[in-house]
Amino acid sequence: MTAPQTASNAAPEAISGTILPNQFHLHGHSIRISYYPGGAGPLTTDGPIILAYRHANQTMTFRQKQTEVVPVAGLGTCVTVTIRPTIDADSITATLLIPRVVLAAGQPATVQTELITTLHHGPDSGFGDPQRDDYTVTALTGQASNGPLPL
Repeated sequence: MTAPQTASNAAPEAISGTILPNQFHLHGHSIRISYYPGGAGPLTTDGPIILAYRHANQTMTFRQKQTEVVPVAGLGTCVTVTIRPTIDADSITATLLIPRVVLAAGQPATVQTELITTLHHGPDSGFGDPQRDDYTVTALTGQASNGPLPL
């Protein structure tokens, strides 16, 4: 017989009177990100948007096949997209850390998290430097909520 879970170690969706967010809207240091964890973000002709990334004059949207979502025990969920793809040169990925969040009575919650931008050095760059990845961490704040999705 297994011991019943208490509220402190129960899965967030199992806590009575709470719901999980269906959208996160985050910002920091000229970066704005909207993430839709259920995979059903705003609809476009190419399918629903999972993540929208805006930085300076660049706006990018990512769908299911362009987004890697990995739950990591003790950390939350890592959502990774490629913001500058290349085959033979440097590329850049962005990994958004999504904390576990429960919403009391459906009310939005303020969240703080991090975006890790990784510069992956290509095969022809930096032969003198053995490190192939460089990281920049950006603090983000914003709202997690459960409600109607933007069109």
